[in-house]
Amino acid sequence: MTKAVSRRRVLAGLALAGPAWLGLARGATAQGAWPSQPVRIIVPFEPGGPADAIARVVAARLGEKMGQPFVVENRSGASSAIGTAVVARAKPDGYNLLLGTSAFSGNVALGRPLTFDTRKDLAPIALMGVSPAFLMVSATLPVRSVRELIDYVRQRPDGVTYASPGAGTFPHLAVEMFNLRAGTQMLHVPYRGTAPALTDMVTGRVQAMISDTTGAMQHIQAGAIRVLAAAAGQRSDLLPEVPTLRESGLSDYAAESWFGLIGPAGVPADIQDRLATAVAEVLAEPDATRRMRDIGSTPRSMKPAEFASYVARDIDQLTDVVRAADIKVD
Repeated sequence: MTKAVSRRRVLAGLALAGPAWLGLARGATAQGAWPSQPVRIIVPFEPGGPADAIARVVAARLGEKMGQPFVVENRSGASSAIGTAVVARAKPDGYNLLLGTSAFSGNVALGRPLTFDTRKDLAPIALMGVSPAFLMVSATLPVRSVRELIDYVRQRPDGVTYASPGAGTFPHLAVEMFNLRAGTQMLHVPYRGTAPALTDMVTGRVQAMISDTTGAMQHIQAGAIRVLAAAAGQRSDLLPEVPTLRESGLSDYAAESWFGLIGPAGVPADIQDRLATAVAEVLAEPDATRRMRDIGSTPRSMKPAEFASYVARDIDQLTDVVRAADIKVD
């Protein structure tokens, strides 16, 4: 067989394979070339908040590392469900991502009406950071430890109040988890945001709260708000002298507010791995670390499988809290 005849037969075979073969070739090329166009990161909240700020810090460096812009787009509303739905319906090609937060888990736990199946339609890809949360009390309250708070509350059922920036938010669910683990009953007082809640904590109008220290540090330093424990499973670099709730006697308590990249289900594994690796590299950079901490978040990275397990546990834990505490939101 001559080379000319062989070449003609190969070309004829490719022609018979037609669009199917060409489609496979294009798919392999597109996947291998990712990203070959701008990548969109949907932030399901208004501009200016911590989630938006974190997304922009990481997006800028990802764009430089990956050779294509990572563009942040805000789609707020419905406790983050509107922006999440955009990504859930997107093509799983790595060009549409979500900046997910603890609200992602909370929406499932609270049974909010969603237009997508969180567990089936979305895939956690890369954890980016956590916001250290602390159990804080008004300095007007005569307690200086978690044990003293538990004893104080047990002696006054429904007589001690706690604040949150709204029903169904992380601070709300975190205190209800505390109530369940500690066998206490504090009365929930929802506010329209953290700032007015902190103002009332300073005056003693409301007595307790689990939240990050954004806006609270000045009151903590002035002695108007007392920090009793860190809510996560480990101490925070922000206040390393403060023990965790686990160290303070609640061995089964751990709650933290998180931020991470999530994609539609079906994003190719190699793209997920490349994203997670790139995010980890960005978070290891001193400038990114500093900027994340300035926002109030501690950088922390995870591979896709580990992050998926982390989110699944978070959903299950919050679902148990909502059911046990019979929490309902409008």
